[in-house]
Amino acid sequence: MSSLNDAGFLSTEIHQWIQKHRLANEKWFSLSERCRKLGQQILLAMKINNENLQQILVALWFNRLLSHFQAIVLLMERGMLFESQIILRTLTEVSFSLVAVAENAALAQDFLKDDKVQQLKSLNTYMNLPKHLRTQDQKQHDSIHQIIEDLKCEICKNNYKELKTEYIAQKAKMTDNYNTIYASLCSTVHSRIRDLESHLLLTKDDNIKQLNWGPDVSGLDMVLLSANETFIVTTKRVLQLFKMDQFAEEFNACGREFDRL
Repeated sequence: MSSLNDAGFLSTEIHQWIQKHRLANEKWFSLSERCRKLGQQILLAMKINNENLQQILVALWFNRLLSHFQAIVLLMERGMLFESQIILRTLTEVSFSLVAVAENAALAQDFLKDDKVQQLKSLNTYMNLPKHLRTQDQKQHDSIHQIIEDLKCEICKNNYKELKTEYIAQKAKMTDNYNTIYASLCSTVHSRIRDLESHLLLTKDDNIKQLNWGPDVSGLDMVLLSANETFIVTTKRVLQLFKMDQFAEEFNACGREFDRL
């Protein structure tokens, strides 16, 4: 059996830590498993109207949100605290878009317009790459230039705007989530110096004793509380939009268990 010292989080020994973490935090993992199971059932039961952009986008975001939620559980049970926090921030961002469009069908068109802006940014980034990393096919090169010009004209003519995360959160009426979960995890996502301090073990004289690494569940309550709350908030909108009353009883049971915790 490979040890943590040999293979870190990829060691076979990590399974012992998973059992330890799940046993010590049974209430949170129990709720997460219940929400995960409900989410999977909802995902597989969705009937999407091909002509309904609102439904299409909400279903796609829910698909992404559910996989992020499952990833957080997988990471957190292994004690990968910082990695789970990074996915939590992404989960929160997905929830803004899902809830915003679920509450306002007209906003779906704004996301299509934003896609044009994002496409232009990506093509411009590509064209700014060193020459040896770009296509050497002149026809393809000319085609990309033409697409860029066409996008510029379309965006300028129709006054398309890029959708910022804060704006989407406002439309979702989730500004509090933006200012708390999303904003507070910015430092972790970008590995700011202050966030990196937690990786140091210091002596009484503030000298570096060693690096702090390995399984860490010190922030498990915050991570799984936020992840489950976000899941419940977004799932409520999904059930309402797709009129999936058959899951109402289990959804309400998840909500009551969350409230107890």
